[in-house]
Amino acid sequence: MVREYFDNYDTDARIARLPEVYGPNMNLNSTGLLGKLIQELIHGEDLTIYGEGTQKEYYLYIDDAASGLVKALFSKKTKGKIYTLVEKDPYTTLELAFLLRNIANKQMQINYAPATSTMGNRKYTPDTSNLNDIKWKPRTKIKEGIIETLESFDYAINEHSFKPTKLIEQKAQEVKIKKEAK
Repeated sequence: MVREYFDNYDTDARIARLPEVYGPNMNLNSTGLLGKLIQELIHGEDLTIYGEGTQKEYYLYIDDAASGLVKALFSKKTKGKIYTLVEKDPYTTLELAFLLRNIANKQMQINYAPATSTMGNRKYTPDTSNLNDIKWKPRTKIKEGIIETLESFDYAINEHSFKPTKLIEQKAQEVKIKKEAK
């Protein structure tokens, strides 16, 4: 509809596309997968991954979303343009779960549940070619943003944890072998 008004009435408008936005004091019940995983972590529950954990999504820290919106609105020559405010690469559910487990203040398991019918492994590559025009890119790394989010809920972060790179690589190899066997 915004595009229609721009095209037909030369309305001073821009369109911003946002992925799942997260940050301090977020409503964990009205968000997507990341919010659900954070909620499980805060409540001391094991983390649940639906499917194999290979589906990818983009996430954006609230401060980066706000700065991107401001730049899209107020930079020169943005009228009528569409901006997709995302990081360069998406994250798998498995990466998020291991990141959260890595900073958890207690031992947690990662449990696998069957994928829901609404889940799909979307192969979505957003067009971010015009983000250089507004000189925007996200500054907050996902681990840093998640730590700030957890701290806003008074969650004590484990700062002396191991790095799960080997486990992620092992799971990725298992998934690859399963797919090749089919």
